[in-house]
Amino acid sequence: MLNESLLSDIDWMVDEYIENNPKGDTQGCWFYVSKQLGKFDDLDQERAAFKAVKSAYLTKTGRADELEEAMKIVKAFGYKIIKEAEGDDTDGDEPEEVEDEPTEDPLEDESDEIKTMVRELADYTGNDYADAEVEYNEGPGSLAVQVTFGNEEYYCYEDYDEAEEAAQEDCKELFDDIGIEGIRFENIGGIEKFVDESWFDDAKKEDAEYYVSDIHESEPERYQEEFGDVDEDEAVEKYLDGYYDGESIQWYIDNFGKKQFTEIVKKNNLINLDKLAEAIVDADGPANSLARYDGDEISLDCGYYCYRTN
Repeated sequence: MLNESLLSDIDWMVDEYIENNPKGDTQGCWFYVSKQLGKFDDLDQERAAFKAVKSAYLTKTGRADELEEAMKIVKAFGYKIIKEAEGDDTDGDEPEEVEDEPTEDPLEDESDEIKTMVRELADYTGNDYADAEVEYNEGPGSLAVQVTFGNEEYYCYEDYDEAEEAAQEDCKELFDDIGIEGIRFENIGGIEKFVDESWFDDAKKEDAEYYVSDIHESEPERYQEEFGDVDEDEAVEKYLDGYYDGESIQWYIDNFGKKQFTEIVKKNNLINLDKLAEAIVDADGPANSLARYDGDEISLDCGYYCYRTN
């Protein structure tokens, strides 16, 4: 596992450590040598190197019992390495394991679900779980979990539906701030898809009422010919049924043009913002609204969807 060249390097490094550290110990010697050697190919090679360093150090210093010192580094390198390095001379009785001191969990008060999500997010983003901070309801939508690593902030949602809902809320907040002037409606089916048609229903009826009233007063014979012996209310209904084809919005566009239609929509705030936000998120995905930093969506194995905001 260790070639002759590596064993030779370990031997002179141990000599060098002993020369410079006459009051040193096995732990210090291992740290010194391993730092010089750098990364090992695998855990097996690291174990073999530790055993070689310990053996050389004990032999060269004449120290017969270094087990106590060796156990000091269990925390750093694991009990299994020390056990293999010492050899199994206990007649089947394993020495008592030395347990690592518990590391404080920064999220000890959080649920296991949240801890799992944060660990996965830390692994994905290259952050340290120990640096995580969690808050709730800080992002768009009431279900946001805000996870922060230092100066990196992420909004996280339990599933994709919640992420979509949050993105729609974010869109509507944006509409409130800057209006709808920058929206390219042609990419989502045209502005008329999102208009409250009731205004144009009223406009169409007013147009019919004006026409009926005008000919009733100015051209009674024509009124009689078109509507018969009925009052103006019934005449209006007949006129709407017989002379207007299609929906009210299309009727208005056909008669007054798309430009005037759009101006009326914006002037009277006739856009259905819920439908508009839903269409935008359906077209672009939640990340376009929520991931303000890079526009990327992070899908974790635990089911959460996360978006970096800064």
